[in-house]
Amino acid sequence: RFKKSKPLLVQSANPQWKDSVRKLIGLTMNKEQIIEAYPEFFPDRIDFSIGEGWLGLINVICEKMSRRIESLDRNIEQAKKLLATATRVGHVENAKYWRKDLRQSKADKKALSEQPFKFLQIKEKFGSLRIYYRGGLSGFGEWISFAERFAEELCEDCGNRSEVRTDGWIRTLCIPCAEKMKES
Repeated sequence: RFKKSKPLLVQSANPQWKDSVRKLIGLTMNKEQIIEAYPEFFPDRIDFSIGEGWLGLINVICEKMSRRIESLDRNIEQAKKLLATATRVGHVENAKYWRKDLRQSKADKKALSEQPFKFLQIKEKFGSLRIYYRGGLSGFGEWISFAERFAEELCEDCGNRSEVRTDGWIRTLCIPCAEKMKES
């Protein structure tokens, strides 16, 4: 009997991301549930061709992006208040900072309204996760790249620690899933 091993984490990953991945990677959401939970990211109801083991990564990405988008309005209101306070009390450096932050948050909101984030395709190719998308905010591309790199260490079928195997097809599988595949 095999134990479920903990996934390896990409060395360059942000520690906050590592915690998010640890918490969410084990979630057992199927593709339809992810699409239903984040319909704004799947307006064209794409089908993604990946195994169950990588769905937790897609869920993590969607959760992070959703929270980032939801925080835009709060950031704008907070920056307005802090800019007003800094200006009123004469803190020039603080006022510059909050003015810049307010401009960036407004620019992000405008960019998102002009080009909303959406997944175009999510698939496995040559044993690795490929995610194609359009739109979004700064940081989204980094999160997606992280998930693609992280998937190289997760079994695409079950999510356990794995490695790329080339038994005919190139796939990222743990030992038990690779053995099951050979048997079938």
